Order: sequence, then C-alpha cells, then structure tokens
Amino acid sequence: MIKTNYFFLLVFVSIISVKVNFAETTNSYHGNIQTMTYHRQGCRFYDCQSCTVNLKSQSEAEKAGYRVCQICIVPEKTEFDTPQKNEIPKPEIKTIQAIKPEPPPKPRVPPEPLTVSKAIWNLAENILILLLIEIVIFGLYNCFCSGKIGFLERWNRFQGWLYGKSTSNQLKHALEQLAHEKKQLNQTSGIKKFLFETWYSIRDVFLWLHRFTGCFINFILLTCFTISSWNDTQFILQTWWKWLKNFW
Repeated sequence: MIKTNYFFLLVFVSIISVKVNFAETTNSYHGNIQTMTYHRQGCRFYDCQSCTVNLKSQSEAEKAGYRVCQICIVPEKTEFDTPQKNEIPKPEIKTIQAIKPEPPPKPRVPPEPLTVSKAIWNLAENILILLLIEIVIFGLYNCFCSGKIGFLERWNRFQGWLYGKSTSNQLKHALEQLAHEKKQLNQTSGIKKFLFETWYSIRDVFLWLHRFTGCFINFILLTCFTISSWNDTQFILQTWWKWLKNFW
C-alpha cells in the first residue's frame, strides 16, 4: 500500500513539473525593462540581465508598452491588421490646390498717329546719329594718317575710303609710286626682283582689303539709316504728294 502511494506521488510530482516547464516554455518572450523591447527564444538578447519580464504573446508585450526587437521578431498580424470582409474602405481625401486666377492682360495703348512734324523730327534724329557715327569712325581713321596732311585732305580721304574713291593727291602719289616701283624692278633681277614683286602684290591685296572695309562699313551705315528712316520718309513723301495734288 505504501509503495503504491509513493508511486502515485511520483507520478503527480512529474505531472506538475511537466506543467511548470510547459508554462515556462509558453512564456516565449522576455521583456527588457531598460530598453523596453521584447525578444523571442533564440535571440542573443533573450537571456540578458535586464530581460526579466516573461511575456506570453506579442500583443501582451505591446499592451505593456514594449517595442518589437528588430533583430529577431517579425510582428504578428493581429485581428486589427487583417481587413474584414464587410468593412467599407475609407475614401481617399484629395486636397485640391486653389488655382490662382490669372491677372487680366494690360490694355494695349494705341500708338500715337504720325504727323509731318514728328516724321521730320525722327528723320533729323537719324541723320544726326549717322553723322555722329561717321565722326567717330573718322577719328579712328585719322590714327592711321600721317601728320603732314591737312584736315580737309583727311576728310576727303575718309569720304573716298567710305565710297571707294581716291582724291587727286592720292592719285598723284599713286602714279609717282608706281613709276618708282617700275624703275626699281627694271634695275633689279633674280631673287631680289622676285621678292620686290611678291611684296608689291601682298601690299596691293592689303590696300584692296582696306578699301573694301570702308565700303562695307558705309554700306552697313546707309542700310541702318534707310531701315530706320523708311516709314518717316515714306510718310513725308506721301504728304508732300497729296499737297501737290491739292495745289494743282
């Protein structure tokens, strides 16, 4: 009888120990009271010194204020995470930015009607601007002229440079220089003659470019003057023609 009692007692104690071990294993999460994170079995922080709180589930740990360990735990899906079948999705609220109205266009101011006095004034302004530009170019042209030439001769040479003409003094000097060059070429021969001819041909090219530059500058000036004064000149001529018709 005593042996049977001992046997039942041992069985009872073993069953209790198994329940205790099972209860301990069900508490598969340990909470860290310092970092307020919880870890599962197998994590390297599971048996740390501060992991003294036994937790049964993740929901219990989160209710107690613990955070998920980012190393060992993937968060469990709760009943609140799974969408219900009869749940109606909430409509998305889209914010519409207010469109600023465009400012009204500025009213166009009609141009003032052209009169004869205004056309003559515009034409005079254009002529004055053309003369000022020619005076500036004339000042630059004088930098390459010799100091023994008078002012009128300089101005005549400048006008000839613009229109591709030569003054009488320039023609006289050119004829004298040409006769001297021919005489010099007749007196030389061989390599020296070839060098003189080469130098004279190069000089003639530069002189031709010099004259072409003057004509080109004059063409640009006259073209700009014609374009800027075309409307005014046309209006003046039309007015003068009407006046002549009414007079006759």
